[in-house]
Amino acid sequence: MHTDPISPADDTAAGLIARADDALRRADVATALAAASAAVTAAQPGRERTVARRLHGDALQLGGDRLAARAEYDLALAEAMATGDDSEAMLLHNGIGVTAKFTGEVYLAATHYGHALAILQARGGDDAMLGGLHHNLGGLAHTRGDLTEAERHTRAALELSQRVNPAGACADRGQLGSILSELGRHDEAMSLLRQAAEEFAAVLGPDHVEVAIARTTLGAALHRAGRLDEAALAYTEGLVARERALGADHPELAATLLNLGQLAADQGDTATARAYAGRAVQVLQGKVVADHPFLRLAQERARP
Repeated sequence: MHTDPISPADDTAAGLIARADDALRRADVATALAAASAAVTAAQPGRERTVARRLHGDALQLGGDRLAARAEYDLALAEAMATGDDSEAMLLHNGIGVTAKFTGEVYLAATHYGHALAILQARGGDDAMLGGLHHNLGGLAHTRGDLTEAERHTRAALELSQRVNPAGACADRGQLGSILSELGRHDEAMSLLRQAAEEFAAVLGPDHVEVAIARTTLGAALHRAGRLDEAALAYTEGLVARERALGADHPELAATLLNLGQLAADQGDTATARAYAGRAVQVLQGKVVADHPFLRLAQERARP
C-alpha cells in the first residue's frame, strides 16, 4: 500500500489529483475544491482529466453545490464514454445518481445507479463498489418511501461491507437504523445507530460529518419512539456538528432543521417550528429542484 506523504508543492496534475483525493477522504472541502480545480486545468485530455473532473464534482457535491457537481460529472462522463473508460464511467454514473437523489430527481438517480450497476456486474470483482451501489439504491428506495426495498438493498450492502469496507459498514448500519425506525422497529434501529455513531467517531474522528449524520438519524429514531428530550439533544448535537463540518448554509442541514421544527411543533412551540422551517427554506433554495419534497415541506411549514 502506498504510504508516501502527499507533497503540497507537487503541482503536476497527478500530484493535484492525489491531494484532492486525500482531502475528500478527510472531508476537507476547501482543499479538495482548490486541488481538483487546478488538476482539471493542469491535466492532459484523456483519463487524467476525466479523473480530475470527477474529483472536482465530488468536491462540489461535498460542499453542497449539487448543480455545479452535476455539470462537472456530465463533462467527465462524456469524456469517459468517448474513450471507453468503463471504470470512470461507473463512478460517474454513481456520482450523478447521488446528486440527482439529493436534488429530488428520483427517476434520474435510478437511471444512473442502474447504469453503474450494469457496468459493475459486467466487470465483476469489486465488492466494495457493489456494496456502495446497494447502499445508494437503498437510500433512493428510502427516499421514495419503499421501506421494504430500502431494507433489502441496505442489508445487502451491509453484508458486503462488513467483509471489505469497515467505513462503509458504519454508513450501512446508520442507513439501516433509519429505515428500521420508520418501520417501527425502534430498539433494533437505535442499537444500530448508536453503533454507527461510535464506529464513525473511532474511525474518522468525532468531528467528521458522518458522525453528525449518525447523531441526527439517531435523533429521528428517538423522536419516533416518543423520547423527545433525548431526540432534541441528538438533533442539536448533530446540527452543530454538521454546521461545523459543512458550513451554516449547506443543503444537508435541511433534514435536521425540519426535524427540529417538527419536534418543536410536537411540543407546542409553533414560532420555533416556523423559524426552523424558514431556515430550511434558505439552505435549500437554488440548490435543489423547485418541487423537491424537503423544499415544499419547509415552505409549507414556514407559512404563518
